[in-house]
Amino acid sequence: MVASLEGQQCRFQFFKYTDKGLIRQFAESFLFTDIPTLCEQFTNTCRKISCKGALCKWVLFSDHYQSISVDAPKVEDNEMAEALKWQVKDLLERPVEKSLVSFYRPNHPDQQFNQITAIAVEKELIEALIRASNTEDLILESIEIEELAIGNALLPQIGIDKLIGFVGENSSGLLYAFYHGGELCFCRHKKGKFIPEKQPVEEELLLEEDVVQQNSHSENSLQSEQREQEEEIFLLETQRTLDYVISQIYRRPLDRILLIDKPGSASLAETLSQLTETQVELVTMKSDYTQNGSFPPTVAEVGLLTDLPG
Repeated sequence: MVASLEGQQCRFQFFKYTDKGLIRQFAESFLFTDIPTLCEQFTNTCRKISCKGALCKWVLFSDHYQSISVDAPKVEDNEMAEALKWQVKDLLERPVEKSLVSFYRPNHPDQQFNQITAIAVEKELIEALIRASNTEDLILESIEIEELAIGNALLPQIGIDKLIGFVGENSSGLLYAFYHGGELCFCRHKKGKFIPEKQPVEEELLLEEDVVQQNSHSENSLQSEQREQEEEIFLLETQRTLDYVISQIYRRPLDRILLIDKPGSASLAETLSQLTETQVELVTMKSDYTQNGSFPPTVAEVGLLTDLPG
């Protein structure tokens, strides 16, 4: 079972092993206003299906945790989280006593690079997720963060000897992740900016044919102009991010860019490829992960399934 938190939405997806492999059997989402409501609705959803004893993984999207890059304290790894908590306490969005702090080490190409990424999460939220999972007799395996879970889903594409960039998004905005040696090296979130999506033009049924044609032409022109503006903003933001990563981190061009697949992404990938002179590939989810539900799983959610057999 995979459960995710993005904003005030919880997505719940249940997968089963079949003779065809791991197949999604159930998917549902709900909104919540606070932690008690989240736990109550999670419990109600679990009881709709037979999932007691199932493996359970949670993933938190970027609006539920805080990433802070800092110089690594000179302590052993088993003491790192505690040392980091006090090192970053003045940068935390909530009081240090109400936060849980963990960390990961970016796989930076410079061997002298000494920064690590501290991850701060609301303590009450984590404790509630553990209680809710245990109450429903789920085997809680992990609570992960979006930027690391994405890399698990992309393992077949990022390779171990390549420099790969990924461009995706969540409900808050764009997400850029860069991989070196098959591991995350650098991640950037850009709130309020999104990948432009080509919208289908709705047909209008009016009596006067010339009015229909005129209105349709005007609507198409406005949509085309809006999309061009969105593309320009997206391409500019992406180019800025790539310029920084290439000049300040890798000091050589990327081998490949992975772009999340959306309506209209094929033409956008072609433009991005020409602009950056880099191969751009679209990332799509497996079809057996998208059935039996009203929404497809995100890349991060699929990333929680990669270390399971089948």
